[in-house]
Amino acid sequence: MTVWEYKVVEPNMKIRDRIEVMEREFNHVGEEGWELCSDHAGSYTFKRPRPA
Repeated sequence: MTVWEYKVVEPNMKIRDRIEVMEREFNHVGEEGWELCSDHAGSYTFKRPRPA
């Protein structure tokens, strides 16, 4: 059985360049092994297998 850990990313809507900021954040979490598992109402949930 796989045990998952989750991370939620919510954009700061006050940042003018939020698309660039979110793209950079998505690339960063992707490099750490996180994968997008939910996109709901402006928040993004990522998951990855929990380290042993």
